[in-house]
Amino acid sequence: MTANDVVELERVFAELNKSGDGVLSKKDLLDGYRKYYGADFNEAEVEALLNMADQNSDGGISYSEFIMTSVNREKFLTMEKLENIF
Repeated sequence: MTANDVVELERVFAELNKSGDGVLSKKDLLDGYRKYYGADFNEAEVEALLNMADQNSDGGISYSEFIMTSVNREKFLTMEKLENIF
């Protein structure tokens, strides 16, 4: 992950976190999905994302949980690409 990636993730987090409380709620995530995908999204995906990223089970995604999930997702996608090559 590059410095530019981190800056972009910070921007996305801040944009999604409408309340500015430093935690993405389910509503924040749903609103973000609606903004980017319109009505064409699966609410179950948002629920799955929340469950996966919410490491401390407080019902929200903190900035650190957001970054960790993004880094882990990038690693997974990179491994998937490597496996497909070989």
